[in-house]
Amino acid sequence: MFAVVLDPDASSLPRGNGRRLNAVVRRGVLIAEQTAEALDMYPLPAENYEQMRRLLEYGRADLALASDIEGLSPVSGPDWSHLNRLPEPVVRFTLYHYLNRRHAQLAIELAVVLEQLEREGFKARILQEALSRQAGQAR
Repeated sequence: MFAVVLDPDASSLPRGNGRRLNAVVRRGVLIAEQTAEALDMYPLPAENYEQMRRLLEYGRADLALASDIEGLSPVSGPDWSHLNRLPEPVVRFTLYHYLNRRHAQLAIELAVVLEQLEREGFKARILQEALSRQAGQAR
């Protein structure tokens, strides 16, 4: 989980100077909400990433908390290029997906396919293509 701030020179989380910081988070992203609360920040929920960006730009939030999964982040597109993603993650976490029991067989079959994709190098190529597209959008 990374923090994004307006200050282009910032390299660490902003200080509240006696007040509780507002951290805009994507509504329903529990890890972001819990991280804000653990850091004694007020989690300000947003419906989408555009709203998160606007709250930051308008000064309604001191920072945004957004995830980065294997280098892919919803806050790295061209609309976010004028904002500063701090270099160090605020928190690291392992992402677990929960599965309904009725999909257990599908999950087993999917795991076999995903393992084959990784073994044959497809996963790495797909990730590299996605990262390249993301880097191209940021220009």
